[in-house]
Amino acid sequence: MIYDSLNNFGMYLCMHPHFADALAFLKKHEGALPALASGSYDINSSGAFASISEYESKPESEGFLEYHRNFIDIQVVVVGREQIGIAQKDNCRDQGYLEEKDLGKLDGIANFIVMDITNFAIFFPQDAHMPQISCSDKRGKVKKVVFKIPV
Repeated sequence: MIYDSLNNFGMYLCMHPHFADALAFLKKHEGALPALASGSYDINSSGAFASISEYESKPESEGFLEYHRNFIDIQVVVVGREQIGIAQKDNCRDQGYLEEKDLGKLDGIANFIVMDITNFAIFFPQDAHMPQISCSDKRGKVKKVVFKIPV
């Protein structure tokens, strides 16, 4: 897992060739990301895409740890803030995997990081994560870009 300032994203481009396409998307839409419609946007011709969604953050009790086998997630909040639970997948108990959604559910104990418009997180297949968690007792509006990068 990587958790860093969005200003430092360029330092990680060497880790995967499609990370540069994610950065190009962010730069192309800089300042306009909050206004982009929810949905899926192809960012290259090799299967990488950006998924933009809007939602209300939720209490931890409504979340679950998840993982993906086929994609690396790069998560960038463009409106609001949320917490993301993090854990090592190997320290969790697998609750099942849905191939068609590339989504596995885990049971485990999470630590939390705070996501806002200044930072980003990258989750690899070995990283368990619990997105969309409220930073307080109140739900909040969040808009986020999740880049799905083929492993």
